[in-house]
Amino acid sequence: MEHFTGCAPEHIYDLFDRGCSGSVAMVNSQGMYLALGESLVLLCSSRFGVVPNGAALCRWERLPGLLAPGEPVQLRDLVLTLPSGSIRLELQRICRETCICIPEKGALHGALEQLLAQTGETGLSALVYPLFSPEVHPLNACCQLALPLVQELLRSLQTGDIPLLRRCVCSLLGLGPGLTPSGDDLLCGLVYGLRHSPARDTAACAALSAAIREFAPRQTNAVSADYLLAVAADAPFRAMARAWQTPGVGAASLMELGSNSGREMLLGLLCAGSIYRQLL
Repeated sequence: MEHFTGCAPEHIYDLFDRGCSGSVAMVNSQGMYLALGESLVLLCSSRFGVVPNGAALCRWERLPGLLAPGEPVQLRDLVLTLPSGSIRLELQRICRETCICIPEKGALHGALEQLLAQTGETGLSALVYPLFSPEVHPLNACCQLALPLVQELLRSLQTGDIPLLRRCVCSLLGLGPGLTPSGDDLLCGLVYGLRHSPARDTAACAALSAAIREFAPRQTNAVSADYLLAVAADAPFRAMARAWQTPGVGAASLMELGSNSGREMLLGLLCAGSIYRQLL
């Protein structure tokens, strides 16, 4: 029996422990997804640290040779059973993260400079220019559509305009390219930052989390919805935590996620930071 060590959030660990069944949904260069009931659970490399919606495994590169899309799988007692055999998952169970942090303004500016230097041509990362920089920068069609939504969303968070907040969240979900669409990634960083800041107990932050829980399952794809729902429920996310607690150091690692996702999550964190550190 193959053995893989790694870590997983408590809700993923408990699912693997108590038992479930499903199939291999997809495999790509960044990881693979298991369709387990109504959830799509990620298996990825431990170099990412704990991820909110799956298990990060050492020696992950061996897995694609053992699992193929469409194959049935069963999990019980942390054993993954396949048609070709079984895999023992020796996982560290990581509890929910509820720590509060206000990043230093200088560190946020350091992360901002890194994002300005690495914006992509697609997706929403170029919104960093109209939101945080006096420099004029061309915006793609996706950015042009999203800019007023993001501006109104930030205003609604500051003023407590909950109906406006809900409309903006609903419109941003599913917007843009990618397995996790660009609007989703920005919301992911925003809700993470706010839930790990003094805004955590405000009505506006609660409304943001509630809108994500309500709208994500029907406004975006299943992979992205699971990701957002986990973050909105305080699932641990190492790359995001480092970029929020020590932005100048952690921003680079976060931006390595996906093709655009990490940069857009960082933009969401900067939006969260702007509420307390007056970056806008």
